[in-house]
Amino acid sequence: PLIDNLKSHYTAGKSFKTSFKELIHSIFDEHGLVILDPQDKKLKELLKPVFKKEISEFRNYTDKLVHTSAELEEIYHAQVKVKPVNLFLNVDNARYSIEPVENQFRLKRKRKTFEREELLEIAETEPERFSPNVLLRPICQDYLLPTAFYVAGPSEISYFAQVKPLYSFFNILPPIIYPRSSATYVEKSISKILGKYSISIGDLFIDVENVKRSVIDSISETSLDEVFTDVSNEIELAFDRLKEKLFELDKQTADGSKKYRDKIINSLQELRGKAENTQKKKYEVTLRQIDRAAINLYPNSNLQERELNFVNFANKYGMDFVKFIFDNLEINKFEHQVIEM
Repeated sequence: PLIDNLKSHYTAGKSFKTSFKELIHSIFDEHGLVILDPQDKKLKELLKPVFKKEISEFRNYTDKLVHTSAELEEIYHAQVKVKPVNLFLNVDNARYSIEPVENQFRLKRKRKTFEREELLEIAETEPERFSPNVLLRPICQDYLLPTAFYVAGPSEISYFAQVKPLYSFFNILPPIIYPRSSATYVEKSISKILGKYSISIGDLFIDVENVKRSVIDSISETSLDEVFTDVSNEIELAFDRLKEKLFELDKQTADGSKKYRDKIINSLQELRGKAENTQKKKYEVTLRQIDRAAINLYPNSNLQERELNFVNFANKYGMDFVKFIFDNLEINKFEHQVIEM
């Protein structure tokens, strides 16, 4: 059972990092998953050359990095704001960004300054105190483990485009970027709601309120959208005719008719709002079902994969849910997928 699995890994005295690692290993062990801790001291020892080169020669590539990011911004968007030095330093268990100040270095939000030689000495004797920022992280990762393919999400693809000059600077061959799979899981009860009201998942992603109006209009004897649109058009036409007649009498009076037309249209919109509220009460069950589907498929107006932990579904369907997704997710399909139980 899920709860027993979680309890066996999340125990007193263990860090969340260790507990999470053990849980993921227990799920994917048979698939050969390997997890590396980026803060491991032995790994940091291997990264000394990268840290030292970054400290000593960062000015040699900064302009190129800024230029690449600017080009990317013109056609897409730059995911990360470029900084001169792509390193953090740990001081008193807090991580600070390193900033160059003339011929020295300063820690952001801290008055402490360092000479270049001081940072190089720390890199040599205490490399575990350094950590790369988001742009230098791929360099560290591919320096340690030369990578053929890197499976990246949308945001990662963006900053990999930015980081390209760094690969040349560190003389590392960049990996081929392979977009990760993306999917929405549809439970049986949610699928029934979608089928009942002929709702597409894409419609819910775009505008839930518009979906509600469309569904209510389709099942209601009276289409408020159609009725109020027709009446509004008739009012517009009537005032156009009235304005033509008034223009024969006096231009100022004719132009003034717009004010009265606007008042009537505004009153009509107010009446429409009241009518829609009445209709919502009448079809409250239907609207609740649509809300349930929207919250399930697009929680907090975001994709499931960005909001929901797998535990949410494993709690309902057991740990076999993970195997079900593993077996049904198509890794060679780059479009967003829909997976139904």
